[in-house]
Formats: sequence, C-alpha cells, structure tokens
Amino acid sequence: MINSKKPIRIGVVGMGRAFTLMIPTFVKDSRIILTAGADPRREAQQQFIEEFGGQAFEDCESLLSGSEVDLIYLATPAVQHLNQVRKIAEAGKHILLEKPIALSITEGKQINDIIDQSGILLIVGHSHGFDRPIQLAREKIISGQYGELKFLTTINFTDFMYRPRRPDELMTELGGGVVFSQAAHQIDVIRILSGGIIKSIKANPY
Repeated sequence: MINSKKPIRIGVVGMGRAFTLMIPTFVKDSRIILTAGADPRREAQQQFIEEFGGQAFEDCESLLSGSEVDLIYLATPAVQHLNQVRKIAEAGKHILLEKPIALSITEGKQINDIIDQSGILLIVGHSHGFDRPIQLAREKIISGQYGELKFLTTINFTDFMYRPRRPDELMTELGGGVVFSQAAHQIDVIRILSGGIIKSIKANPY
C-alpha cells in the first residue's frame, strides 16, 4: 500500500516518447520521485541517471529486483504489456500503463484477471478524462442543469500523422496508428461524460 504522506517512488519502464511527454508533469509534482528507469538503450539509461539522479536498468526485471519503487510507469510497446504486467504484479507494485492496454481483447482480459487476483492497482493513461473541462462537463450532466443526456460526439484534430514516427508507431497490429493512439482518448472522454462502460463501438473508415 502506498503511504500518501511520503513521495511516491516511481520506476519508469520504457523511456521513449511517451515518457518524454510525461516528464514535465512528473518533475513538477512534489508528491512523486523518479527513482528508477529501465530501457535497453544505454544512452537512455545514462540520461536518466544524469537528469534524475536515480538508478537505471536494462529491463523491467532488473528494475524490479534492483530498486525500491512504489509504482511502475509502464511505457513499453503494447506487445510487451501482458508479460510485464504479470511480473510487476508478482512484485506487488502498482501500475500506470500507457495505452493501449493490450493488442487484443483476450490479452486485455488476461491483464484484468492478473490485476484482480493480485490486489494491486492499475490505471491506463487516458489522461484527458481527468482534464478539468471534461470533469466540469460531467458535473453539469449529472446535475441535470441542461436536461437529460441524449447524444455525445467528440472530435480532435492533431498533427499526429505529421510527426516523426518509427514504422511500428503507424501499424495498428503493433499498437500504433490513430485508433490506438488518438481514438482511445475520444472514447475515454465519451465514457467519462456518459458515466458508464462502453458496450459496443462502430467505426467508419471514410
């Protein structure tokens, strides 16, 4: 169990682009400490040591056995999530997981089962559901101030396709592409606003 009176010690597994985007949030929050990082790239390990003064490791297993952390920020490719979540759960560490949770419904359910049986906490990082405008809109919906909710739509325009990308970041079968990387945020916003679990999704490719 995490002691809320002490800073939360975070171990980062996968120090790529997702972690880079999270760094400003991590370093500005006095409630957390970046304690350890794991990545197969030596340059990433060295940069973590220099910037955060923590320990650096080659992989998830080494970090779990060689450091003292309360929570793992798992920012590795989705194809690795199932095995890594299992190892982290066995170590009794809570998990902040980068989307997508898995590449198939079967693997997603397996991860859910692992978490249920382990007693640890896991949250998938669909961060926009926590944005204050989204939370405020949910409060207004609950209040009934504007009547009953009948219909929701969400649209988001970004430069996703124009940013420098590795080939796998554009391949849906490897956890990339706009469905996993962008649409997941929109679905999560709709889920938050409607207050329920989505039962079915339909998509039009045009």
